[in-house]
Amino acid sequence: MIVDATQVFDDSAMLELGLLAQQIITLRTKKGLDADRVPFAPYTASYGKWRASKGRSSTVVDLAFTGHTQGAESVTVAPGEVAISFGAERQAQIAAWLNDGTKKMKPRPWFDVRHPEEVAVIEEAIGATIQGRVEKIR
Repeated sequence: MIVDATQVFDDSAMLELGLLAQQIITLRTKKGLDADRVPFAPYTASYGKWRASKGRSSTVVDLAFTGHTQGAESVTVAPGEVAISFGAERQAQIAAWLNDGTKKMKPRPWFDVRHPEEVAVIEEAIGATIQGRVEKIR
């Protein structure tokens, strides 16, 4: 039996995969790990001191002070694709600075799913989706 891929990966399946990727990124980032699961470059001494003065951790680099940037993430689906983006231009700009660095700030690549263990989780979810949806079609 030949199955049309759009029957397997409809918008709801794509949304599930996007939300899974978003969750992987968020949980890893909160642990202070970049996309390769390596600890983020430390905060500068002056920024760490400022964070500490505001009651925030200066030892675990979690890329969050207010939570606005990660809170602005949204998962959108278009035919055959899913994207994680930022609803506000300012938050997208901050996310890019955090990810790519600036003249004053080291890059801290966080906005990706590329570590083999994380990719395996996504692949497993894709496989389960395919299996479950094909069984429904039969």
